[in-house]
Amino acid sequence: MHIDAKSQRALLWVFMILSTIYTTAYVSLLDFWPPVSPALNAEEVLRLYSEHNMRFRTGVALMMLTAGFYIPLTVVISGQMERYEKGYPIWSRVQLIAGMLGTWLFAFPPFMWGVAAFTVERDPALTLVLHEIAWLCFVTPPSYFAMQVIPIGVVAFSKYNDDMSAFPRWFGYLTFWMAVSGSFGIAAMLFRTGPFAWNGWFSF
Repeated sequence: MHIDAKSQRALLWVFMILSTIYTTAYVSLLDFWPPVSPALNAEEVLRLYSEHNMRFRTGVALMMLTAGFYIPLTVVISGQMERYEKGYPIWSRVQLIAGMLGTWLFAFPPFMWGVAAFTVERDPALTLVLHEIAWLCFVTPPSYFAMQVIPIGVVAFSKYNDDMSAFPRWFGYLTFWMAVSGSFGIAAMLFRTGPFAWNGWFSF
């Protein structure tokens, strides 16, 4: 199957530009890097959203505008995978659907952060709830990611793969490891402190 190279390059440029804006807004405007501790109390969490409130909401708006950055990358990967499947391209379809569904994980957390920052006069306990929903959503749903990278690994090990493939054999091992390590995020549901908390080395 022929895939237009110019269209693929254009989509990859869209991915790189949007993901750069998204990451810059998260790091520079939200001040959530490094990730805040899940052990903060309601008053401490409220201060996160009330101090520099307009800058924070501007960052959220930029993240919401660019949260679709994962879609063009997912489509290009799927198109490349189809080249190495015979018959119905089942693995590329799984990767495509998982990537599309997983895109909401980049949009929903900043949306909830924006709601938390929109009205800082509310009961701090309510802001804490919004804050925890956003962070747990940001870190803990690993299944979409695993369902995306495992098919890539399968194609990397396919007998139809060739030396010019976008998915060399070593990349197959890497993607399987990414599926395993990415699953550590679910531990953030169980721990408030330490390496498995949402700001911990393993989970985040």
